[in-house]
Amino acid sequence: MRDTASGLLDEAALAEELDTICSVTSANAEGALEIQALRRRHAGRMTSIDLHMVVLESITADDAHDICDRV
Repeated sequence: MRDTASGLLDEAALAEELDTICSVTSANAEGALEIQALRRRHAGRMTSIDLHMVVLESITADDAHDICDRV
């Protein structure tokens, strides 16, 4: 039952998977000061990633959204 439900529950990412997520996120987050609270969730074949991005106060909302779109 755990294997069946595990895709619907938040679980810690495997170290290898987390390294890949962090590398891709960092490579595409130019303009962000910091990425925090990174989480991932599996649902079937789909993987969703949730994170908090810290940007300078002076950055516009459009510029912040552009960074998010790249990530």
